[in-house]
Amino acid sequence: MNFAILTPLFSPFYRRKWVPKYRIRFCRRTFWAGAVAGETAVEVPAETSTGGFTHFLVYASSALAEQSTPAWLSINDRHASVSSLQFEDLDLDPGELGGPLSWVPVYDVAAIAMYNIYLATDYFGSNRQFLLSSTKPGADVPPETALGSFSHLVIYTSSSLAEQSTPVSFLLSDAFAIVANLLGAAETKHVLRVGEKYPNWSLVDLDLDETDLGGTLEWDEPLETAKVTHYMIYFMNANNTNESDTRDLAPRRGAYFANVSVGVDTLPVPPETTLRGYGGLSETTHVGIYTLSTLVEQSTPAILEIVDAYATVMGTFFVDKDLDALELGGRINWQYPSDVSRVTNYNIYLAQSMDGLNRSQRGNVAGVDFLDIPPDTALESYSHVLVYTESSLVEQTTPDAFLLSDAASSVQNVSFPDEDLDLLDLGGLLEWLAPVDMSQVTHYMVYFAKPLEDPAACVSTYLVNVTNDTELVAVISGSMSFQLDGASAVQVEQAVRSTLSSSLNVAPDAINVVIVSGARRLEERLLAQSWTVSFTLVVPVDAASSVISAANGHSASPSAFANLLAPELIAAGVASSSVATLQLLQFAEVSVQVINADLALGLVSTATTTTANNSNTSDDSDADEDDMPTVRRLSSLVSMVAASDVPGSLSISKGWCRQFIIRNPPGEDNVTVVPDTAIGNYTHFLVYTASSLVEQTTPVALEIFDEFASVSNISFVDLDLDLQQLGGNISWLEPSLTRRVEEYLIYLAEDTMGLQRSLVDRTTQGSTAVAMPPETSLQNFTFLLIATRSALVEQSTPSFLGLVDEAPVVFNISLDDLDLDETDLGGRVSWQTSDDRLVQNYVFYFASPGTTSCSDVSEVATVAVVFGSLSFALEGEAWQVDSATRAALAAALKVAPEQLAVRLRDTSRRLYESRLLPVWHLEFQVLLPPWTELDGDVVKKLQSKEHPLLASAKDLLLTTERVQQVAVDTAREMLKLLDPWDSPASSERRLTASQEGGAALCRSMLKTVPVPASQFDLAPEQSSLVEQTTPFAHVIVDVFVGTCFIDAAQASVSQIQFLDLDLDLDQYGGTISWSEPSDLAAVQIYRLYFNNSAGRLAIGSASPGSSSFALPAEMGYEGGEILIYTASSLVEQSTPTTAELSDTLAVIGNATFPDFDLDATDLGGTLQWEPPNRDVSKVSHYMIYMARYFENGTGSCDDGTAVNLAASISGSVTLQLPGVEESQVETAVRATLLAAFPGLNSDALLISVVLVTGRRRLEAVEGRRLSSLWDVSYQATLPLVNVVAATSTANAFSEDVASFAELLKPELLAVGVPSAVLDSGFSVMSFSRLAMDIVDSTYLAAHFADLMAAANQSDTSDDEEYSDGVGNSSRRLIAEGRRLDYVGSIFSVSLSWCRRLAGTAPLGSNSMTVPPETALGNYSHYLIYAASSLAEQSYPLALLIDDSDASVSSIRFHGQDLDFYDLGGDLTWLPPNDTERLNAYLVYLAEGATGLGRSQLGSALAPQVLKLHVPSNTARENFTHFTVYTRSVLVEQTTPAFLAIADEASRANNVSFTDDDLDPGEIGGNLTWVEPEDYSEVLDYVIYMAEDRFGTNRSLLGNVSFDTYSFLVPENTPLLRHTHLLVYARSALEEQTTPASVVIVETLAIVSNVSFLDLDLDANDLGGRVTWDRSTAASERVRSFVVYLAESFMPVAGRFELSELSSNVETLDVAPETPLRNFSYLLVPWCWIGQWVFAKSALAEQTTPAAVALEDQAASASSVAFYDRDLDEGDIGGVLQQWLAPLDASLVQFYEVYLANGTFNHWNRQHQSTIPVTQQSLDIPAETTLTLDVSGGLLTNVLVYTRSTLVEQSTPSSHVIVDEFASVSNVLFTDLDLDPAELGGVVSWAPPPLQLVQSVHLYLADSADGRGYRSQVEQGVIASRWSEAFMMANDTDLDLLYDTQKENFTHLVVYTRSSLVEQTTPVARSLSDVAAMAA
Repeated sequence: MNFAILTPLFSPFYRRKWVPKYRIRFCRRTFWAGAVAGETAVEVPAETSTGGFTHFLVYASSALAEQSTPAWLSINDRHASVSSLQFEDLDLDPGELGGPLSWVPVYDVAAIAMYNIYLATDYFGSNRQFLLSSTKPGADVPPETALGSFSHLVIYTSSSLAEQSTPVSFLLSDAFAIVANLLGAAETKHVLRVGEKYPNWSLVDLDLDETDLGGTLEWDEPLETAKVTHYMIYFMNANNTNESDTRDLAPRRGAYFANVSVGVDTLPVPPETTLRGYGGLSETTHVGIYTLSTLVEQSTPAILEIVDAYATVMGTFFVDKDLDALELGGRINWQYPSDVSRVTNYNIYLAQSMDGLNRSQRGNVAGVDFLDIPPDTALESYSHVLVYTESSLVEQTTPDAFLLSDAASSVQNVSFPDEDLDLLDLGGLLEWLAPVDMSQVTHYMVYFAKPLEDPAACVSTYLVNVTNDTELVAVISGSMSFQLDGASAVQVEQAVRSTLSSSLNVAPDAINVVIVSGARRLEERLLAQSWTVSFTLVVPVDAASSVISAANGHSASPSAFANLLAPELIAAGVASSSVATLQLLQFAEVSVQVINADLALGLVSTATTTTANNSNTSDDSDADEDDMPTVRRLSSLVSMVAASDVPGSLSISKGWCRQFIIRNPPGEDNVTVVPDTAIGNYTHFLVYTASSLVEQTTPVALEIFDEFASVSNISFVDLDLDLQQLGGNISWLEPSLTRRVEEYLIYLAEDTMGLQRSLVDRTTQGSTAVAMPPETSLQNFTFLLIATRSALVEQSTPSFLGLVDEAPVVFNISLDDLDLDETDLGGRVSWQTSDDRLVQNYVFYFASPGTTSCSDVSEVATVAVVFGSLSFALEGEAWQVDSATRAALAAALKVAPEQLAVRLRDTSRRLYESRLLPVWHLEFQVLLPPWTELDGDVVKKLQSKEHPLLASAKDLLLTTERVQQVAVDTAREMLKLLDPWDSPASSERRLTASQEGGAALCRSMLKTVPVPASQFDLAPEQSSLVEQTTPFAHVIVDVFVGTCFIDAAQASVSQIQFLDLDLDLDQYGGTISWSEPSDLAAVQIYRLYFNNSAGRLAIGSASPGSSSFALPAEMGYEGGEILIYTASSLVEQSTPTTAELSDTLAVIGNATFPDFDLDATDLGGTLQWEPPNRDVSKVSHYMIYMARYFENGTGSCDDGTAVNLAASISGSVTLQLPGVEESQVETAVRATLLAAFPGLNSDALLISVVLVTGRRRLEAVEGRRLSSLWDVSYQATLPLVNVVAATSTANAFSEDVASFAELLKPELLAVGVPSAVLDSGFSVMSFSRLAMDIVDSTYLAAHFADLMAAANQSDTSDDEEYSDGVGNSSRRLIAEGRRLDYVGSIFSVSLSWCRRLAGTAPLGSNSMTVPPETALGNYSHYLIYAASSLAEQSYPLALLIDDSDASVSSIRFHGQDLDFYDLGGDLTWLPPNDTERLNAYLVYLAEGATGLGRSQLGSALAPQVLKLHVPSNTARENFTHFTVYTRSVLVEQTTPAFLAIADEASRANNVSFTDDDLDPGEIGGNLTWVEPEDYSEVLDYVIYMAEDRFGTNRSLLGNVSFDTYSFLVPENTPLLRHTHLLVYARSALEEQTTPASVVIVETLAIVSNVSFLDLDLDANDLGGRVTWDRSTAASERVRSFVVYLAESFMPVAGRFELSELSSNVETLDVAPETPLRNFSYLLVPWCWIGQWVFAKSALAEQTTPAAVALEDQAASASSVAFYDRDLDEGDIGGVLQQWLAPLDASLVQFYEVYLANGTFNHWNRQHQSTIPVTQQSLDIPAETTLTLDVSGGLLTNVLVYTRSTLVEQSTPSSHVIVDEFASVSNVLFTDLDLDPAELGGVVSWAPPPLQLVQSVHLYLADSADGRGYRSQVEQGVIASRWSEAFMMANDTDLDLLYDTQKENFTHLVVYTRSSLVEQTTPVARSLSDVAAMAA
């Protein structure tokens, strides 16, 4: 601390009075400075530290010493600083500052002279940088002040001496507000870093036209938006920057686009915003967004690169598949744009030009590259198909176009001669000639028809002709169109469906509605919507009439239907205002089809299956659907049914009521009308052509003529007197019309229509009688029929006569044999006769069946005849069915095929499991040896595996009517009746075969007795009437049964045999057999054991009467012997019979499998293995599985092929329990198993209980106690999750049966078994391990239901034999379950393998063929098991599967066939990586990438060949892809490599020809065309003349190169018979076959009365209208006129063509300024011109033109003058002085005034004004610029033109412009007002030239050009902005008053003014404000 002390002093000079004084004593001082004598001040430097001192001390110092008492001055350390420092950064760029800075001065404020503001890097002002100064608190930091590395603002106060050194600081916070994530809608957002631009980002341009932009610009607002007021959006051009660096874009800003307020982060960019020329930018490449604060706009924007979306389809093409003229139908195809990400729709139109003239929308689609144009679409006047892409924003404006070509193909010359001779029946050949154009014809459709009068009557008549049991449905189709806004397709569909349902009385789900909407664009806004609705409904046929009538009512009154539709639309959610716009345009008449419902369902079975497989409905819903009515099911399928293809279906179409007959492919130009085809009430045949899309609607019709020819007056008397036999003569009268009759056929039949008829005879036309052979069998025949037959067919409605069988009966025949010797007879024969009218004699024979032949008597050959019929459903051809049936019958009946006669009667069709199968009906006769009968179950034998075709037949039904013994002759006739066309030799072979080994009928004639005798005597022979000498004898045998004793030795079994059929080591299985004891009286049971050194193991038991035991497979035991004990009711024997155990072992050797299926994940080939090296004799077959390793036996074994899986388990238990009933055992075991096995369900548990007692299974009777040994077998389903636990439990029970017994005891007690019985006689003898399969639970449930039913049925049988200890019932149960391996098993688990059965192989076959396309799935190995007749082994041979994959790659096609839909060129590919098993390549054309509908190209190619040449003119048809398959030696691939076909179609377009040779019969001129869309393969074009457009008799004219699109046809080319010019494109491969063509036309024409008035007012120039009269004689053929100027007329010389005009005009406006030159005449000849004319030959002109003489008119103004009164340089203004009018102004209407530069005839001019002819002066406004344009220079002349009604003259009167310029110079000003922001002083300048200057004006302005804000200054006054104050022209200075506020003015500007106007370009002086403040 420094301080001073005051002490009192006594002065020595004043002794008389004491005067006190004070002295200051300073504790600390330090020398600071010195000064020489005379100086009175010393400067204290700034920043001098006080160091804690409080005073300045000044000492005087002499030479001697410094004084000791200084003068002193207290230090007053002044402090002046600031506080409350605040700064708001309003510059929103990163790294930049700007905004208001404020503070409050504190302490010694008066000492502050200045505030200095700096940027610094810390609080203390380090590294500071001066920013600005202020004399008052507060300042504005200018925007865009660079922040750099500074962190603080520091403020220093400054006095008049110095600046303070300790600042006040403010920590800066840079306000950073730049938008982030600048992107287009739906783009990924990205966080913006400082200085980062957005690479590869693009605005989502939804305007799909090139160079047009549209969409929504989106961004993320800055995190802090408090200081942001707006976002400013600019378009920028990066091409103006250095190397497109977007950083250079920031200061440029570009073209302003829009701005939005803060809080908005999107900006709609309207569609069709141009990217070319926007806001003066040559090109827009980027968008920049600047944030704007209240201070300034940001200088560093967020920049987004614009990617212009261009998405136009390419390659649009359309093939018309509607074969009617002027109608279209088919698919429009196109190629997708290269970028489809923003395409939401493709809009398709028909239009009258390629640019969309009068377009009509036909649909819009999304996600596909095609649109189907419905058939019958009217072509109208449309010429093009247009395809537009559309985004979510807007449709593009530039489409892709395709020129339409209408296809028309109808048949010709239809004929039909009726060869069916029945009335109202037809038969014969319907023929026609194919259409000329067959390119799109895929088939013909043939119908019966009659003209349609009433649809309801059409349906009713049809119903009369169908059977009552046929379910028919009517398919009714129609369409409507209407206008409606504001509705969705779903709403429209719902409303239309409801309206149709209510108005037609049809259920809604029986109606199928298809909606097509089309947008109509008006003023580029979507204003209206057009809708086309097609509907199809299915109703029962009896309801069709009412529905048709109601629908046609809607057609007659569309407005009524609209009234019904409107409320339904509102109910569907459409706004009432939108419904008010509803306008129904059309409701078309409906078409009707009536079809057989079953056949229709059959046709759509595949589609139904696909639909069901793709649906998510449950099984229950499927079951419900099956129960639905057919009509309901068909309603959802009708869109898939070509109902007209259903044979016999009815339809109504275009005025015809018709019934479908047949569909024929191209090339088959005829139809065989099946005989007996009923004509019904039809009158015509209709033949339609049809394409792959649709059938024609305009057929060719042929009226039907029905041929009828039947015999009459049939007569027949039966002269064969045997019952059931006929014989005699048949006669008749011929028909009246016999032109088509070829023969008559005579039949016996069971009714008048020919039921079971049999041919008697046949004779040619002209015959009227035949003889029926005697002994013709009557059988069941009741009528004689005579049918006529034509060359085609026999009549089906024959003439008939009822049969009368003349059969007198001989009865009461008697013979009393009085000769008693064997083989001798004697006595009287007598008889009676019922009718002897036709009898002549009675003939008697001795007869008997012989052994093989008759020796000494006559022989009658006989055979046994079996009559039968057979029916079944089977897929196959007739010859296959016939062959299979003959073979099967021959085998089943054990006869040779020659003994069979088979005839196919008829066929029908029936639906089986969604497949429509033919049902075959056959009848047959079998000739057997005599006296034999049928043997065995014929049906079962017919469907045995020996006949694989019939084995798969459905509903096989066989009937055998009778077996007859007939004579061979009769049999021969029977064969003829069955098969009239059978050859005699074949019949004889049959008869001979049937007699082999059989007995004949031997007879010997005895006597002939004439009528009317009724008796005769038979004399005895070889003996007299004596007693018989050979009696009969009978031997009596007496049987006696005595008593015997049983020897114990006879109570043991013997001869034990066991063949081990378990092929695994130490595992056994098979049948143990033995010989039973000789006496079984005391034996009750046999017990069997395995025995070795470890002890014996019980394996089973058997009852007396059985001599074998089935040992289950996999019974494990380590060698030893078999023991069999007999046991009585008392005890088991102690000495068993033994046999050694012999273990069978069969181990399979090495296996191989080369995979020859070359598809990935598919297998095919031969799996081979080596047979076992021992015990191979025990192997019966091999089991082969596909498998994968199943770790730990846990987890899922699902291979993905099943949905619901479960385990099928089975096992058995053997227990000893006396005195119980079967039901008790079953109930107790069931309860125990349910408790022991988790997941087991009682409903899924099947148990079979067998009592082991004798040879029968005894039924349990209530209250009856049975024996003690029980075998219980069980089978159950188990969820997969419980399989492991169940397996473990069963294994534990099998190893410890006592544990199962403990669980079983309580359950036995619960069912009533006494505990005493359980304690004494109960034991569990065995518990087997589980057998398990994993299967589909759906199959398993059905399987168990079958087993349950079988078990219940077997329980009711008492006679089923039982022969072993396990029981046949149980074995059968288990066997049924094990079939799951072969039938329903999906896979099974075995020893850690998850496996699936692949197949079996018999012993001796050491291989298995793996079929191609066997799915590998998730399997990895093949397992091969050897299997005996008992079981397969447990341990297989495992082979790892090596899957071959060999597909080609990189397919390329170089197409060189230039025709549409023709292919030709080279197809190449790269080979597969693995070619080891590759055998060949096969190439196909296909209708899809998968090979659908494929057709092979060429033959198979060797592996080394990697190219296929596709021949030219290969039809593309409907193929869309090339597919290349590889093939091994086994099979061809199924999954090919593919390449989409790009058809190289290069046909010239828009071919035109102008005939310039006007001679008849000759042509000459220019043939032109437009290049093809794709001309890459075109080498040249070849030009021909031909007689039609197809090239008939063509004649070569020449060729041109590929880049030339015209050909000059030489003049005088003879036309001959040619009518067309053809242009063929030619590639390196060949010339195309379908040329482009144009019709050749020639014409003549003459004109007259030519006149012309010159309205061009320049001398030697012409202009005006030429008129003439055109000839009417050939006006319709004249295409144009040509007008010439000529120097002379007749002869014409020096001519010059003026113009060429169309033929429908009679005037020509001659262009103004047409030079007159030396022309004197105007000529109008004629010529023939085509549609497009580019050049004209000399031959095109007439030789004698019409002419008119020319007269030139001239009229110009003169004496033009002008004086400039605008004082700015480059600007003019003033009065254009009066000029002189032309001498002849009669044709002048106006004067045209221009400013121009240049020279005579080369003026660059700018129009100024148009003045009436009555005025000759013009005021030119001030500031008219003399700059013409950027490159045109300054305007130098005023031009005045005259103008007529036609044109202004081209030679003006001119005046040179003198630009007057008068500005002051040397403007000076010094500010003498020293206050800041105030001005004052004298402004001076040098005067301007004074000739035109009237005054001088002085202004204060904020810019040098004075164009901003300015204020006028006058003497001592500041005028308002637009004051008129001024100074005289000669004034050279002006006082600017003091205290004039500077405001924002930066310049003084001085203007001069003329009498007209003040100048606009002043002289400026910048202002400098002088401020001088006192300190």
